[in-house]
Amino acid sequence: SWDTDSWVEVDRKLIDIYVDGEWQPLAYIVDGDWYPDPFGGSRQRIIVPMAWMWKDPMAGPFSGDDPNWNWYEVSVDLGMYAGATDAQIRFRFDSMDDWMNDFEGWYIDDVTVEGAGFKGINAEVVDLAFSTSYTLAEGYNEITVTAQSGYIPGAEGRDSETLTVSLDTTGPVIDLDELPHSTGQGSIELSGTVYELNFDNLVVKINDKPFYTLTDIPDGQEAPEWTFSTQISLFEGENVIVATGTDAAGLTGSDTVSIIRESTPPTIEVLPTVYFLGETAARPGDLLLFQVNVTDLPPEGTDYEPSGVSEVMLDLPGSDSGEGEGDRNWFIPVNELPEAITDQWGTTGEYVMPMRLPDDAPPGTYSLPIRATDNAGNEATGTVTALIVSTLSAYNIYLMPEWNLISLPLIPDDNDIGNLLGSVRGVESVWYYDAASATWQVYTTGDAPDSLTTMETGKGYWVYMNEEDFEYSAPLDYGLPPTPAPIKFSYTGQVLEPATAPPTYSLEPGWNLIGLHSERAKEVSLYLRPVTVPQQVWASLLQYDNYISFEMGEEEGEGGAEIYLGCFRTLLDTDSMEPGKGYWIYLVEPGEVVAQP
Repeated sequence: SWDTDSWVEVDRKLIDIYVDGEWQPLAYIVDGDWYPDPFGGSRQRIIVPMAWMWKDPMAGPFSGDDPNWNWYEVSVDLGMYAGATDAQIRFRFDSMDDWMNDFEGWYIDDVTVEGAGFKGINAEVVDLAFSTSYTLAEGYNEITVTAQSGYIPGAEGRDSETLTVSLDTTGPVIDLDELPHSTGQGSIELSGTVYELNFDNLVVKINDKPFYTLTDIPDGQEAPEWTFSTQISLFEGENVIVATGTDAAGLTGSDTVSIIRESTPPTIEVLPTVYFLGETAARPGDLLLFQVNVTDLPPEGTDYEPSGVSEVMLDLPGSDSGEGEGDRNWFIPVNELPEAITDQWGTTGEYVMPMRLPDDAPPGTYSLPIRATDNAGNEATGTVTALIVSTLSAYNIYLMPEWNLISLPLIPDDNDIGNLLGSVRGVESVWYYDAASATWQVYTTGDAPDSLTTMETGKGYWVYMNEEDFEYSAPLDYGLPPTPAPIKFSYTGQVLEPATAPPTYSLEPGWNLIGLHSERAKEVSLYLRPVTVPQQVWASLLQYDNYISFEMGEEEGEGGAEIYLGCFRTLLDTDSMEPGKGYWIYLVEPGEVVAQP
């Protein structure tokens, strides 16, 4: 820019554009950012430094000194005229008046028009012919050559011709849609997107073997971006799928996905059903546990990684095809459960399903179908078995470290204490208080003579367990000690002997150790009715709690754990007495209790 007047903005440097058959204001150049806009925003305002400032601050327009002028690059935005097919640009200098117009004026040089997809070149014409080079942009280039007659002005002396050229220096971009890790099906749909202006062909190979070729863009789509899909057959094992696109320039691009075809179903190993109370069977309302091992292995002779087990399900009796909600129950992977729970349940399976039997379930042997599905969709079936009885022939009592107060709910088939407890790990001693003689009877696992040689139903026994013989898992919660796995004491017997009068158990004044002769819980007021009616002669009933119990919930988030690691509790008339537990009872007069199966 050059100084054009002796004062600011008297002369105006204007830029106009010719579109739609008329010249329109485009921009103006102003020296400095302080002069008011004389065009009211109708022109783009382009600010340059004040060119009328002289090298010598004390000099002026009439000093004869050199002005401090420089070239300044300015840009004008033509975005609002995108799409115009016959646009022209002019530079117009407006002196505005007849005064002081003898300065050099406005210099303009190196004018270019640039932007996405547009570039202008002037070509020299010699003998009505021209030759020039043109730098192409990547992609489509629309080149328009326009010639203007030097003798005929305007549109009548102008002609043009357009050709389209594509510069393609990059190969196609292929983007295949993701596939699942594995499938049990023999075929699958492959789909993807192609980004390419000059498409020639697409070849899909599976494990280096050509499977599918596409030479035309699918109907209804056009370059540069389009999609494709095709159904492909799969080999057993790993399938490496490579889609390679080639353009008209011979450049290529590819993408790779892989999928494993696994048509071999998982294997199911059914483990013995765990009966929490009955050891060999369960009654209606009891808790049992189905357990299985499920393994997903690749076919023999292959080395690919199998898809893994997705789920293991149990079909319940009376369900429909399995499509309705609640018809099936899902096994729980053991690795998703706290170790303390699996220790309490005594399971060795990889997948477990605890189940409480309906109260109205009729006795019998039930075979229930199960199915295991891997992540490839293959399915294997098996059968779990549950034995339901009306009365138990064996009973489990779970012992914890140190002291346990227990009783035998069933009349043992063999009441010899050595035979009953001799093989139970961790037992150090068993104590029974004989209220009639006010003495203790003791059994130990050592060589010392024993005063306690038998265990009988209806009596309570203190059992001391060596805590070092227990296995421990992580605490169930912050601040709790490690969780011991209970040691199971299991014995066989029956609640009553046929053709034999039910037994009665005499109680003495003072403290007595008693047990509940019943295979079901009884309310205190019911079991102690013989010492309550016609007059209550018992004064106190104590229970010693040393157990960890995990309760099942009907809905997700329900249930939980009860933890009592050695404490006494007074029972009231409305509380329950539990089979397998022993009790201290205090009587003010002699009395007796009876068996109540």
